[in-house]
Amino acid sequence: MNCLYKELRLSAHPSAWFYLALGALTLVPAYPMGMVFFFSCLALFMTTQYCQETNDAVYTLLLPLTKRQAVRARFLLAAFLQLGTLLLSLPFALLRGPLGVGPNPVGLDPTPAYYGCGLLCYGLFNAVFFPAYYKRACRPGAAFLWALPPVALVILGMEGASHLPCFAWLESQNALLPQLFVLFGGAALYALLTGLGCGAAARRYERANN
Repeated sequence: MNCLYKELRLSAHPSAWFYLALGALTLVPAYPMGMVFFFSCLALFMTTQYCQETNDAVYTLLLPLTKRQAVRARFLLAAFLQLGTLLLSLPFALLRGPLGVGPNPVGLDPTPAYYGCGLLCYGLFNAVFFPAYYKRACRPGAAFLWALPPVALVILGMEGASHLPCFAWLESQNALLPQLFVLFGGAALYALLTGLGCGAAARRYERANN
């Protein structure tokens, strides 16, 4: 927990808290809510860029930590920001009904399937971005470009699927069970991909010269 505390206090870019608060966008009518997941990924990119500029890696390795522990701490920060965004968005998503906010004409409504897709986005980002970054512990911009296509593909897919009649169950109030399957499937993939990404990033960082 001390590692996470250090990441929250010293490593996280100040804008990360703003992006986390954008989970409230689930209340906004006619908004492409898949962008909530993109903003979380952007927060982690900004944090990594910020750490690069402040020599956070050098400071961290001066602490009684191994490179593997430093990578795990960064993944804890990623999980905190990602899952925190989803948890923050829940109350606003639940307020849509009482406030009379109608169906989202732009994309997917904040249903359980929506959150399952979001967890998949996060898992793909963690599995691609961090191993690419920690390969040389530099150039976060290049690593972000590697991670952007799979995340964008899931976001575009979930938003586009909401306009297809065959995927109407993603938003139907009468199809809660299949939506829960998407949610639990997304959660399982998030855990799997994040774990694989953490292991790959740690191995690459241990082989890096810096």
